[in-house]
Amino acid sequence: MYLIKKSDVLRLAEELGKTHDLYGPFMEPATKQAMFERVGKAADIDLAAPIPALPPKHALLPHYEKILAYSYDKKTQKVDLAPIYDDRPKALFGVRPCDLTGILCLDRFFLGQEFLDEVYKYHRKNLFIVSQTCVAPFKQCFCVCCDGGPAASEGYDLNLTDLGDTYLVEAGSEKGKKLAEAMGLAAADAKHQAEKTRRIDKCITLFDSVATDNKAWISRVMNRVTTGFIDEAVWEYIGNQCFECGACSWVCPSSIPLVQYYRASKGAIRQAREQQQKAENARRRFEQRQARIEQQEQEKEARRAARQQEARKPATPAAEAAAAPVLPVPAPAPAAEAIAVAAPVATPADTAALAPDPLAAARASQVEAAVERVKAKKLAAAGEHRDVVAEAIERARRQALERAATIPAAPARAAEPPSREVLERRVATMEQKLARATEKLVAAETAGETETVALLARARGDLEKRLADARQELETLAAVQE
Repeated sequence: MYLIKKSDVLRLAEELGKTHDLYGPFMEPATKQAMFERVGKAADIDLAAPIPALPPKHALLPHYEKILAYSYDKKTQKVDLAPIYDDRPKALFGVRPCDLTGILCLDRFFLGQEFLDEVYKYHRKNLFIVSQTCVAPFKQCFCVCCDGGPAASEGYDLNLTDLGDTYLVEAGSEKGKKLAEAMGLAAADAKHQAEKTRRIDKCITLFDSVATDNKAWISRVMNRVTTGFIDEAVWEYIGNQCFECGACSWVCPSSIPLVQYYRASKGAIRQAREQQQKAENARRRFEQRQARIEQQEQEKEARRAARQQEARKPATPAAEAAAAPVLPVPAPAPAAEAIAVAAPVATPADTAALAPDPLAAARASQVEAAVERVKAKKLAAAGEHRDVVAEAIERARRQALERAATIPAAPARAAEPPSREVLERRVATMEQKLARATEKLVAAETAGETETVALLARARGDLEKRLADARQELETLAAVQE
C-alpha cells in the first residue's frame, strides 16, 4: 500500500497518458452530464464526478470498430482476409467499483469460456485500470444489493481510496506496483487501512438516506429475481414492451445482451404457447372421437337389441296379408279377345283341390292372374277392342279374389331355436373376445390411460352380459334335450 497527496493524484494519470490512451470521468460543459471517455489531458479528469451515463466498457467494446480487411483478386478469384486487432495501450482512470464489476463479467464471458474472443482479448491485453473506492453513495446507487461495491476487491492495477488530504493507493497487479514504485510513492501502514475500512462502512450506512432513487424497489427486485419469485407473465409483459432498440445493452456496465435474451425468451414463450395449444387441440379431438365412438356403439347396441326383439315376435296373419303384393289393374284391351282371356280361369273344383296346401293355392292364384294379364296385353297389342279385354280382366280378378277368400290363412311358423353346436361355438367365441378385452384393459390400466380404461371396462361388461345370456341359453337347450 502507498500514499499520495490529493493534489498529486493526477500525476498518476499524466504518467499513464505518456504511454496509454487515457480515459477518465469528467463533466461535459455543454450538458453538465458526467461522461467516461477518452480525455486529451489528465487535468480534464474529475474523480468527484457522479456515475457516468455510459460505462467505461466502450473502451473495450466500441460501438463501431474495424475488425477485418479483405482483398479480392478477380483473375484468380481468391479472397485474402486479414484480421485487424486494436492492441493500443489504454488506461482507465477513476473507474467505479460497479463499472469494474461489469468489466470482470465481460472477462468471464469473452475470455473464460470455451471460445475466446480475439478482438476483445487484444483490447484487454494492454489495459491498465485505476479504480477508486466510493466513500459516499449517489442517489441512484444500488451496488450493495448485488455485491458490486462500494469498494473493489479485484480486477484493478491500482485502487484509490480518498482518506481526506491523501489517497490510499493499493496495487492489484505487478504493473501497478511498478508504477507506484517508479513514482516514489510513500508507504502506508495499518492505520490507513483501518481508515479505509471505516469510510467504507460509513458509506454503506448512508445508502438508506442518500440512495433514495432505487432503495424503495431495487433491493426487492434483486431478491425476487435471484430467488426465482418473478412470475413468467411479468417477463412476458416486459418482453412485449421491448422493441429491441439495444439501449439497455449499451448502457449496461457488463454489456449483457439483453436484446438477444428478450428475443430468445419471447420465441421460447411463443413456442411453448403453440405447443400448449396443439396439445389442447389434440385433447379435444381425442375426446370428440371417443364420444363419437361411444355414441356409435350405443346406436349399434340399440339396433341389435331392436333386431333381437323383432326376431322374438311371432308373425301375424294381418302382417302376412299386408306384406302380400298388390296386383295392378292394367289398361282396357280390345274386345275381340274376351273369349280367349276367359278360357284359362280356374274352376271351384281347382280351388278345392288346392285347399290342403294354402300357400301353394295362393301362389297358383297369383300365377293364373298374371297369365290373364299377359294375354290381355297381347290382345291389346293386336288392336282388339278394349272393352272386351277389360271385361275379361275384371272377371279374372274377381275370380282370383273369391279363391283367395276361401283359402284359410297359413299359421305363423315359429322361429327355430339354434342348435347346440351353434350355441357352443357362440359361447367359445365370446369367451375369446372377453379374454382379449381383459388383456387390453389391464394394459390400459398399467399405462394410466384413464379414458381408454373407461371405454374398455364398458365394452368388457357388455361382453360378459352377452356371454352370460349365451351360456344360459345353452344350459336351457341342454336341459330340454336331456
